[in-house]
Amino acid sequence: MQVILNQYTRCKKKDGTYPIILRISGNEQTLPISTGYNAPKEFWDEKKREIKKGYKGYGSVSRVNNLLAGKKNTARNVITQLEENGILGALSIHEVKARIVSVFKKPDALQIIDSLRKKNIVASEKKKQELLDHLDEIIQSGELSSIPVTTLPSYFQDRVRAGSVFQFIYKIQDDLKERGKIGDAIVYGCLAGVLKKYIGEGKDLYFNQLTLGFLEAFEKWNIKRGIKTNSIGNYMRTLRATYNRAVKANEADKYSNPFDDFKIKKEQTAKRAISQDYLRKIINLQLEPTDPFFNARNFFLASFAMQGMSFIDMAFLQKKFVFDGRVRYRRSKTSRVFNIKVNEFLQAILEFYSKDRQDDEFIFPILKRESLEDRYKDEKQARKIYNKQLKALAVKCEIKETLTSYVARHSFAMSARLSAVPIEVISQMLGHSDTKTTMIYLDSIPDKTVDDYAEKIKSLLRLITYCFRLEIL
Repeated sequence: MQVILNQYTRCKKKDGTYPIILRISGNEQTLPISTGYNAPKEFWDEKKREIKKGYKGYGSVSRVNNLLAGKKNTARNVITQLEENGILGALSIHEVKARIVSVFKKPDALQIIDSLRKKNIVASEKKKQELLDHLDEIIQSGELSSIPVTTLPSYFQDRVRAGSVFQFIYKIQDDLKERGKIGDAIVYGCLAGVLKKYIGEGKDLYFNQLTLGFLEAFEKWNIKRGIKTNSIGNYMRTLRATYNRAVKANEADKYSNPFDDFKIKKEQTAKRAISQDYLRKIINLQLEPTDPFFNARNFFLASFAMQGMSFIDMAFLQKKFVFDGRVRYRRSKTSRVFNIKVNEFLQAILEFYSKDRQDDEFIFPILKRESLEDRYKDEKQARKIYNKQLKALAVKCEIKETLTSYVARHSFAMSARLSAVPIEVISQMLGHSDTKTTMIYLDSIPDKTVDDYAEKIKSLLRLITYCFRLEIL
């Protein structure tokens, strides 16, 4: 006797969906068994025998598919048990169906837990186990028959509380700060701040409230505020990481993870490289050290010369990281170690700013305060000022493109490409890690090869080194 999940297309419901049924067949007969779930035709995967993830009719499609698979396994177990008892052959298919349906109707602890999940009462595995122990007792005692299913949520409301999202985020922040990852801690703090604005100050948020509907509404709210797609994506990825950590800490239910059915959007950013002619304009600009654009111009060129080094890594670049004609540092974003050869162009900038500095002091005058947390705040504020100055610098140099801190990175990549440097080497220079295959291939490129290709870019740098030295020394 066979059991399969199927969609009953002969019976269309008022909302346009069709029932998902169990179809049992044997002795040349077939009968349907209701599962209680429905879906539109276009969201039923006939090959996988499950509801497609894009369907929005349920809070978690993954959870519903697991429940459907559970019903199918239950039906098979009933048939197997009847066969092992030697009575399957004596029963008609209608009698077998009746046996299966009776098992479906009999509530067990897991089914009750699922009904509580739908009411946002159960949110963590730890609390689930606590309830299972208690439910087993009342099921065995018969007490369950006196508790209507509709009142089960209120019956357990005082016994179960989901973990607080904000409290958990603060725990993550404290942990990150203890490990010196202040930048990451700030990211989580920003998420908490945005969530508080969304739900209202003074209100708490629990993990069992993080449903697919919540995520979609939170996304729409940010869009209406004019927040860019990639910024919203950063919020969502941080919230997803928070939920996953909460699952491991038994504060959230892994079976009700709203991110199983939510796609975090990412927008392809436009290329932001400037031409070598524009780069020469920036270099040839006559500026005194007292000019407000002096540092902004030099920071931009230093970033270009150090293979597109980010502003935060430049801010934390210490004098001791430069020795034996190389710059050695660990990128804050990826923790990848970089080993960059210092050419004449870069040497002029580094000598100017590192003059009279101790080995453990920062080369560039960006960070002012002592504590690590304050220094991250200094970097953020300095970056805002830096980007404003770069925009003004673009106007001054008659550059049509908008200049930002990231333009130096893109411009380096473009200059390398125009110098016939292979894409694989450029990826290694920038520290990209798009795919595992790419990373395996890039890791095989020796430092000598990277250095040789870096020399090709110096044809441009040598042309401007002399005038640059005259300007800043």
